[in-house]
Order: sequence, then structure tokens, then C-alpha cells
Amino acid sequence: MTAVLFLDLSGCGYVGDPQPPALNIPKPVLDLQVVERGSRLQVTFTMPAATGEGLPVREAGQIDLRIGPAPAPPFNLNAWLAGTKSIFVEWPAISPVTAQTVTQSFDALPWTGKDVIIGVRLTSPNGRPSAMSNLVAASVIPPLTSPAGFAAESRADGVFLRWNAPTQPGMAYRITRQIGDGVPQTIADLPEIQYLDLVTAFGPTYRYTIQSYVKAGDINALSEPSPEFSIPHIDRFAPAVPTGLNALAGATAIEMGWDRNTDADLAGYRIYRAAGDGEFVRLPGEIEPPSFRDTTVKSGQRYRYVITAVDRLGNESGRSEPAEAEAP
Repeated sequence: MTAVLFLDLSGCGYVGDPQPPALNIPKPVLDLQVVERGSRLQVTFTMPAATGEGLPVREAGQIDLRIGPAPAPPFNLNAWLAGTKSIFVEWPAISPVTAQTVTQSFDALPWTGKDVIIGVRLTSPNGRPSAMSNLVAASVIPPLTSPAGFAAESRADGVFLRWNAPTQPGMAYRITRQIGDGVPQTIADLPEIQYLDLVTAFGPTYRYTIQSYVKAGDINALSEPSPEFSIPHIDRFAPAVPTGLNALAGATAIEMGWDRNTDADLAGYRIYRAAGDGEFVRLPGEIEPPSFRDTTVKSGQRYRYVITAVDRLGNESGRSEPAEAEAP
């Protein structure tokens, strides 16, 4: 009987202490960001994919976005919450694997001229709230005027932009560029009302928009984007004028040399010759090295020469300073 009882006990596994049910409260949001864009406030944050217990978020709760006046210090979270307004934000589709970005905008006009604090927290399916996110302080200002009088000019070294905008302390400008049908990207933030876009290549069409912005508390307040301005960036620019041309009489020809051009798209040089004080006439072909031997001269005749540089698209520079020599 004792042996049977021992065997029965040894065959039972240890279950352990009973565990409380998971609360399923999502982890708090850690990266709340806010911008004032035109007449709206826009919030952006990443939805946590796990709960406080480290379990995947498998069921939607509620997103509790709050905005309210900034209280006098010291800050008390509960006192601030009591005076806030709740903004509805739809819970995105559940994805326990991929962190999702949520973006929501709402009317800023009721808060214009006020210092506010914005925060967000998430609740479990049964309404238990997470901790509050990082809090963002904003000084809501009247909507900024979009830049106007926007123009762009294609130059040899890039695309030059200029625009008109009201100037006020702290005003700056954000430039967004789209190449062809690509994705628009912010390329510059600057206080001036002009900009030379050096990171360009000849060929594509560039599309630009500009926004005014100022710092407002912890956030940027931006205008609506300006109307888009498109410009095809076409190479119509000649190489630099060649320098250092010299001509010397050799044994049977006139020898010429000059300084090498450094233009990246240089294709070669064109040579123009004049007999005596006559008109310059282009010699056939284009020369790649910065030197030339003219064997078609007549003995005893004085010749004058100028050269030009040509790029791969056929853009031709102005003429060099002349050089002359008498044929042997």
C-alpha cells in the first residue's frame, strides 16, 4: 500500500502558485511629437506592440489623447488631466510584430494664443490606462502665412530658389524637394529667403515647396506649404573660357598649348585661326588634349589663334585671348 502511494505521488507534476490574469495594459507611448501646421495641431507617435507584461497587444483598447492649458508650476498630472479636452484617435489595426506610427490632426484655433500641454495614453480593452506619454508643451500661435512670390532658376552649380515672406523674429523656412515622381524630402531649414540647391544633377525636373515656421514652446509652428514650383534642370551652361594659350613656330608647323580646363563635363576644344588680320575661321574637328600642332600653315604667313571649350552637350565657351606666330 505504501509503495503504491509513493508511485502515485511521484507521477504528479508540480503546478505552482496560481498566476493573476494579465492586465493587458499597453506600454506607454514614449515618442509623442506635435507640430502646428496651418490652423491645425498634428500629433505623431508610435503605438507600442507589447503590454507591460511583455505580451503582444492582441486587442484594441482606446487612445486617450489629451490637450489642456499649461498649469502654473509645480506641475500636477491629475490637476492637468481634470482641465483637459479629449481628442478622438482611432486605434490602428492590430499588429503585434510591427510598430505602427499614428498621426492625427485637430483644430488649433480654440487654443490660439494659449500655452498648452499635450499627452497621450492607451487603455486596455477593459479600460485600464497606461502611464502617460512624454508631455509636449506648445505655445499655439495664429496660422503663419505661406511664402509667396516663389521662383527658381537653373544655374551651372545648382538650382537657385527665392521667395517672398513676412519677416518676424525667429522666422525660418523649410524647403521640401521632389525629384521627378520621387518621394518629397526636406532638404533645408534656414532663416534666409533664398537658397542654392547644390545637390542636383542635370536632366530631372525638380519640384519645390516652402513653409514658414517658428519655434512655439517645444514645437514648431509651420505654415501650409507654398504652391509647388517645378523646374527642369537642363545643362545650358558652357565650360569656362580656356586660358594660357600660346603659339610658337616649330620646324615645320606652329605648335600650340594652353591650360587644361577642369569642367567635369568637358568634351574638348575648338580652334579658330585667322591669317594675318583676317577673320577667324574654325578648323575642322575638336581637340581633346590641351595642345595642337598646325601643319596646314604657309611658310612666312602670320597666324592668329583663339580656342574655345565644349562640353558633352555641345555648349561652347567664349573665346580665349588670342595668340599668334609666324609659320616657319
